[in-house]
Amino acid sequence: HAAALAAADFGTPAAALAAELAATPAEPYLLAGALYLWQFPHFFALAWVHKTDYARGGYAMVPVRDPTGLRTSGLVARYAAYSSLFPFAAVAAGAAGPMFAVEGCALNAALAYSAYRFRRKRTTENARTVFRVTLAYLPLLLFFMLLHSERLKRADDEKWTAPTLGDAVRPLRDLGRALCLHELHP
Repeated sequence: HAAALAAADFGTPAAALAAELAATPAEPYLLAGALYLWQFPHFFALAWVHKTDYARGGYAMVPVRDPTGLRTSGLVARYAAYSSLFPFAAVAAGAAGPMFAVEGCALNAALAYSAYRFRRKRTTENARTVFRVTLAYLPLLLFFMLLHSERLKRADDEKWTAPTLGDAVRPLRDLGRALCLHELHP
């Protein structure tokens, strides 16, 4: 963050902000992006299920003003598709290992499939399925990102003896490697 302080000395707040943002690791931006993309399928599906209640309460939610459900299901499908890029962005940014992309694709396939079914047949049951998938999607995505985090590796510094979050995740990581075919070495 020395760059931010150096830029601040020149009296340029924009430069200081830019330097500070550049010094920030990718994970906060990725997590904010994941939450941003997740919220749309989640809440639009929920709003479709309860659109009558929203209408009675006077809330102008998208499904209330979308009697055919075409716009609502389109938004759900669009944001489910956008979410498919997240695992690749996390790997490209160095925040997670390549196995996260594989697991993230499996999660996104479930989300995209449920969104596709809702798009094809706009029923309350299909919207409820999208909602349920999103309930599992976010905690699993965050768990897999934590499991494959590139930052939570044990430091080689022998002076530091306090356990870290990486030490707590290590047994899960080791179990996953023992069970995963791509990790087997001849």
